[in-house]
Amino acid sequence: MPLIGILTLLFTACSKDDDSSTTDPAEDLVLPKTIRYTYIDYPEDNSAVNVTYNENKIVEVLGVDGSSKSVFTYDGDFISQIVDYDIDENGNEVFDFSNTYTYKDGKLSSALSKEVSSQDGTEFYVQKTVYSHDSDEYVSYVMYDVNEETNEETKYGEGRLYFKDGNLVKDEEFYEGESSYADTYEYDDKKSPLSNVLGYNLLLDNSKEISKNNVVKESFSYSSGEPNIDIYEYEYNEDGYPIKKTEIGDNGEDYIITEYTY
Repeated sequence: MPLIGILTLLFTACSKDDDSSTTDPAEDLVLPKTIRYTYIDYPEDNSAVNVTYNENKIVEVLGVDGSSKSVFTYDGDFISQIVDYDIDENGNEVFDFSNTYTYKDGKLSSALSKEVSSQDGTEFYVQKTVYSHDSDEYVSYVMYDVNEETNEETKYGEGRLYFKDGNLVKDEEFYEGESSYADTYEYDDKKSPLSNVLGYNLLLDNSKEISKNNVVKESFSYSSGEPNIDIYEYEYNEDGYPIKKTEIGDNGEDYIITEYTY
């Protein structure tokens, strides 16, 4: 799994309507340095990452096995780009994926993703999402495919994000005017592992991971069919940050365990 994908499993932050994460200096020091992932049914996918910071700005996420890396770039207090690399046996960094962000009035206005789509790394799959901040509790967005040669944008869908108390409580997307799927979330009242990372709360393309608390229940449903429900259980340290998260699927069995070392 690309590290950007891994990061979306764990990143959380402060309320989305803040211009940036405003945290107490002491809280800025509470940041996980190592995160380990255990996949119960697929142990060959078990992995770990080391995270480095410059104060409360995230700088780099490096796979412990040295095979992948994510690099973060800031423009002031705002994350302007995340680039994901594979690292080959000679130590060369090979571009895999990137997200580039623009802001207006201190809020995210667009996210441009670029992903390698050919084995030789010369062709890319490009998408763009444009956000409209209708209120502090409601954000709409439009999704486009982008022709990498002509930059022509073709709309393929739209969506809505609903917030309450600084947490994303619903994310729904529509295609051709019809509801395609909806994701709803419930939360605890504890701090999320990376809630002190500056600017991460503004990255609306990261779905529930921008919330300030930890998801305890997620319900995912398509326009037809029964919802799939995942339950999340936590162990916390004395400061109220998770040190272990267990994801439990519809069948009642554990399938991913995430452990945090601060």
